[in-house]
Amino acid sequence: MLIERHGLEVYTVSAFYDFQDEVYSDFYSCGVDELRKENEVNIAVVIEANRRRKFKVLFEFVNYETTCSCKKFYRIGIPFRHMIWMWKAKNLKIFPKQYILDRWIITATQKPMLEKSCKNMDDRRVVLNEMWSEIHSCVSWVKGHEQDFIKNIQDLKIKFKA
Repeated sequence: MLIERHGLEVYTVSAFYDFQDEVYSDFYSCGVDELRKENEVNIAVVIEANRRRKFKVLFEFVNYETTCSCKKFYRIGIPFRHMIWMWKAKNLKIFPKQYILDRWIITATQKPMLEKSCKNMDDRRVVLNEMWSEIHSCVSWVKGHEQDFIKNIQDLKIKFKA
């Protein structure tokens, strides 16, 4: 599947395996109970084998905005089977860029110095990679002080929100 291949190209190995599980779950367990179009929004009610609950998936063809009532993408950060079902139904060959979070992409695990030598990388991605690198290195040093680290991160988040 082309969507699966796209995931292989952008995600880290572990994130790709999670994504691949969702692709397979979509293929083997998801079906459509209802499909309709209202204005410019496609609406599908997706059902899963072995589950009674139905999930409402909305898709806007103009900007490829996709939402699902399960809200799992917002909790996990990797496209979930209901969203994938809709993208396949709409014959998308790659999934929309807004659903590729920087924390799961291959370059997120690379050191920022490697990217600075690349001429075509935009400055924002370099800065984001530097931030992730700093966060990852701090996480490796906090052994035994995890709660202090979490508290400091939460305080920093509150400061930046203000």
